[in-house]
Amino acid sequence: MQKLQLHLVTWFRLELPCHSFLQAITSFQSQLRKPKRKDDKHLRRNSMNRRNILVLGLSAVIATALSQAGLSQSDLLIGTWKLNLEKSKYSPGPPPKSQTLNFQRAGQDLQNTAETIDAQDQATKIVFMHIYDGKPHPTTGNPLFDATTYTRVDDHHVKWVRSKADKPVQTGTNEISADGKTFTVSTEGIGPNGQPISSVGVYEKQ
Repeated sequence: MQKLQLHLVTWFRLELPCHSFLQAITSFQSQLRKPKRKDDKHLRRNSMNRRNILVLGLSAVIATALSQAGLSQSDLLIGTWKLNLEKSKYSPGPPPKSQTLNFQRAGQDLQNTAETIDAQDQATKIVFMHIYDGKPHPTTGNPLFDATTYTRVDDHHVKWVRSKADKPVQTGTNEISADGKTFTVSTEGIGPNGQPISSVGVYEKQ
């Protein structure tokens, strides 16, 4: 580069008048500054890279948020729930003294173990298999029914039918709140002694 500058300066001095020589030198110096544009391009590339990383990071965050927002009811149910007697309704009464639901994975399905202390201090345990395929699956622990059919409506609502010897005896819905903290079970059908029952059980996540 120094040899090139010396050659140009010598040529300018021989071929150009003084004022033209100064103009040429100024022009040449401005040309020497042009490589800085490469630095500008490098900076632009770095800026674009940072912007691309930011976009990718935001996309990952959004994807994670959407995936969490789209959790199915079976995922949200996993854990322990306790009956809130003050918010629940039972007709006819009396309501149970307490009830706890424990949801856990059973392979690809969901198992709900409902432990209840009734008004006469009798303890019962019913095991429901939550398989959302619209087909009856065995339910144990209650003489009123021996199978339950679950049909998913959406990620927060499920319809179900409890049956005895393939005959429906109770129908209802399960609903889990948007924040995943409240689980509501509505039931209509036949209860002990053949009397009609209607109940809304409200459970809270523990």
